[in-house]
Amino acid sequence: MPTATGIPKPTAMPVEDMAALQASEERLRLALSAAGIGLWELDLATNNMHLAPECYSVLQIETFAGNLDAFQELVYAEDQPLIIAALENAISSGAPFAVEIRLFNDKGELRWYANHGLAKYGEDGRALRVIGTLQDINEAQRSYEATRASERRFRQLAENIKEVFWLFDPHEGRMIYVSPAYEEVWGQTCQSLYEYPRTWEEAIHPDDQSRLKAAESSRLTDGYDLEYRIVRPDGEVRWIRDRAFPVRDSDGTVYRVAGVGEDVTRRRELEAQLSQGQRMESIGILAGGVAHDFNNLLTVILSYSSLLQQDLDEETSRECIAEIQNAGHRAAALTRQLLTFSRRAVVESKVIDINVLIIDTVRMLARLLGENIQIMTTLNARRPVRIDQGQLVQVLMNLAVNARGAMPNGGNLRIHTEDGDDISRHSATLKAGPFVSIIMSDTGAGMTAETKAHAFEPFFTTKGIGEGTGMGLAVVHGIVQQSGGHIEIVSSSNHGTTFAIYLPVAEEIPAESPKPPERTPVKGLETILVVEDDESVRRATVRGLRWLGYAVLVAPDGESALKILIERGKDIDLLFTDVVMPGLGGGPLAETARQHAPQAKVIFASGYVADESVRRRVSDGEADFLQKPFTIAEMGARMRETLDR
Repeated sequence: MPTATGIPKPTAMPVEDMAALQASEERLRLALSAAGIGLWELDLATNNMHLAPECYSVLQIETFAGNLDAFQELVYAEDQPLIIAALENAISSGAPFAVEIRLFNDKGELRWYANHGLAKYGEDGRALRVIGTLQDINEAQRSYEATRASERRFRQLAENIKEVFWLFDPHEGRMIYVSPAYEEVWGQTCQSLYEYPRTWEEAIHPDDQSRLKAAESSRLTDGYDLEYRIVRPDGEVRWIRDRAFPVRDSDGTVYRVAGVGEDVTRRRELEAQLSQGQRMESIGILAGGVAHDFNNLLTVILSYSSLLQQDLDEETSRECIAEIQNAGHRAAALTRQLLTFSRRAVVESKVIDINVLIIDTVRMLARLLGENIQIMTTLNARRPVRIDQGQLVQVLMNLAVNARGAMPNGGNLRIHTEDGDDISRHSATLKAGPFVSIIMSDTGAGMTAETKAHAFEPFFTTKGIGEGTGMGLAVVHGIVQQSGGHIEIVSSSNHGTTFAIYLPVAEEIPAESPKPPERTPVKGLETILVVEDDESVRRATVRGLRWLGYAVLVAPDGESALKILIERGKDIDLLFTDVVMPGLGGGPLAETARQHAPQAKVIFASGYVADESVRRRVSDGEADFLQKPFTIAEMGARMRETLDR
């Protein structure tokens, strides 16, 4: 019913609706309290500020004066301008605000809070009050700050170390992060790697790409530790040690791969230098035995040569010549074996029968080890492997030297080979497939667990100063790994040592042993430029080539040969040059020949090769090589093989 003034009295809220409203407010209060959120309201006309009961708990205070000034006293001095600016902006614009500020509790502790608010307006458009919430975010903020600090430390570390740190997303196939050292080591920008992740793979030396691809299959399980070469844009080749580690989430799922790439080029160079020193030390030990063998061979040659000066019948003369030739071949084989071990021969990876190589090497090992160490072999392997023969000889030599040191009073060295089915069971970084194993066991003192753990580390040695470099086993490990294989040690004190080498089987079959050249060599009519500084060798070579029908131009040194190339380059079909000569050597001469006689094939002839450019040209198939000493028949066969190619 209307009142006397005509204004209706307000209708009382039904009891049940009032109860429902109170229940709803209680649920809201409990929810806010559980979430650590407190409500507040600011009266803009009076600056009075009301805190809901749960707000006291959130702020960890007992009393509050109830106005904006009192609230500002709780706020950290540096954050007070933030809350004032947020209130002014909310009042003037009507937009909600959200700021993170620090407040003191009754204990004087400073804690982080998220402060959200919104202004309310009257019908006249004037702001009447601001309503907001306070939520304790101290733990989250501390965690965030710790994360940021950790990220800052990580970035400082990653950007100042010489190693290349990288993070890779294996699911999206993209690089997430690579440290600035990448630009120094790889010679390419980090941005180029982000835009085109295959830049990394394409920089890897072609001969090493297959090994890395095989190792990448394990990066989501156990990671890998691999050394390979990269080719920078400027053509420089560097060695990289790359270690990768899977990063898992709380469920154990790999979501990142982290890695460290280290430039180990200098270390490799030092290893090569020290390894060369160790090889030469071993050759010194072999010198006595080699001298004995050579003296025997020279005795045969001199004796039969003397007989040939006598008046002998034709059959006896032929027998003398055959014996001289046989002794010469044996001497050449011995020299070649020594040159291969000293790394002065042209070397390249070939498909070989390791049993044949071991048989050929055992005689040298016997000289190296001495009479008080007996070598026993059991060669059961039937499958071929691809490896540099000189490197495998070096592996056998280094292991033999290690065995000799473990058996100062003598003992036994056993060499055993056999075939296996799955090389990946020996190492997670190796691609599954058949393998050939070489097992070398000695009856020496053995290794302690600590020594075995460090055995393959560069410069680690149990010998005294001046007794060894500690590089032998490190070099062995590097050669085996570079060949795509794996090596293990089984040893304990006083129970000897066993080295097990596992090499992947080659898909090709080993080349057949070279057949003896035909008695009548194949002849030719082409023009050959012979460059040889040794007069005796030059005369024999020229006489042999002319007997075979070739037109021969002769030069005693590189400078003379260069003049002939300039004058008659278009007439020359093949350059047959010694490698080591005074002045202009065979390697630079062959490079120059490209300009004046581009059609000419090249054969290098030498007893040893220290020129890396010559090694590279032979390895790349740009030139052929004939090992000294050689016979006329061998020279003629190589000539035709090269010219007819």
